[in-house]
Amino acid sequence: MSSASFPRLILRPFFTVLLVAIGSHSASVRGGEEQSANDGPAAVGTAAMDASGDELANRHLVFFESKVRPLLAEHCWSCHGPDDQKGELRLDSLAAIHIGGESGSAIETDDPAASLLLEAVRYESFEMPPAGKLKPAEIAILERWVEIGAPWPGQSSDSITMPATIAPRDKISEEDRRWWAFQPLTTRAVPVNSAAPANWTENPVDGFIFAAMDSQQLHPAPPADRVTLIRRLFFDLIGLPPTPEQTARFLADGSEDAYARLVDSLLDSEQYGQRWARHWLDLVRYADSDGYRADHYRPDAWRYRDYVIRSLNEDKPYDRFVQE
Repeated sequence: MSSASFPRLILRPFFTVLLVAIGSHSASVRGGEEQSANDGPAAVGTAAMDASGDELANRHLVFFESKVRPLLAEHCWSCHGPDDQKGELRLDSLAAIHIGGESGSAIETDDPAASLLLEAVRYESFEMPPAGKLKPAEIAILERWVEIGAPWPGQSSDSITMPATIAPRDKISEEDRRWWAFQPLTTRAVPVNSAAPANWTENPVDGFIFAAMDSQQLHPAPPADRVTLIRRLFFDLIGLPPTPEQTARFLADGSEDAYARLVDSLLDSEQYGQRWARHWLDLVRYADSDGYRADHYRPDAWRYRDYVIRSLNEDKPYDRFVQE
């Protein structure tokens, strides 16, 4: 054996081991990347658990600065940032997100699925941003961020400091206080205007309306014919057009109180509650099922729907309705 071949025999096993180690490391990195790409946000948490502390922190830094922060800045901070805090909620710091707003903390790192922030961007409770739902890929970024603990470089949930805010102001300004709804009740004389049509003096409210119109050089529209009148009344009170028979009866009724009696009959009808209950049910987001991805049926939801309809048909006072 020559002297030149001896070092090669010694070094060959070393290089073999080194190449195997490098190959294994490259395969694991490629496998991790492929797994993250294929498995989505859920895979990130597993990959993060296997990373060292420094590597994990660096991954979080890159992910937050390249994905999360631009998303929050573009879609959230205009309404929940330093200049405006709708619902008393800020989303421009980790402290503000954990403290939350009127509805509580925006994120739940122990139970990401219950995070109000995620429910809002999925349009499951609130609907944020209101201008339009985020793309699925953007929602996935926020889901991934909360699932890995909502890391925010330079901040932590153990030591959080609220960012500086704009100068506080009163909830109600002096201009707000001058709004008509805040003024004390007073007795005012009904405006009298000789230019008002004769049929505009039958109700005191008409005097105020005509005075306001006259100040803007506006003139009342001519009275509606009886066919138009009954159609307007039906659509307004019960949401349905009158039948030909109902129209014929109204046209044939020449009594002075024909219109007033028709109004009372519609207010007393069950359809009145059904029509106007829809506005309240829309407000409270009523549905017979859960909606979204898990559209489970709510077998007893109709009880609340019928309760709202009954409340309207019974002329229940609003304060009592809200208390119940």
